[in-house]
Amino acid sequence: MNGHTKLRFEKDGHIGDYIHILDDSGKDKKLHIVGKTAPTL
Repeated sequence: MNGHTKLRFEKDGHIGDYIHILDDSGKDKKLHIVGKTAPTL
C-alpha cells in the first residue's frame, strides 16, 4: 500500500472481531482478528 490506508474495526465481542481495510484499488478486505495481546510495560 503506497498511500493512506483506511481502517475500520467491526466489534463483535473479544476474539472474533473483524478489521476492514480499504486497499489501493478501493476494494474492502475483511480480516478476522484471531488473537489480541496487551502491551508490556
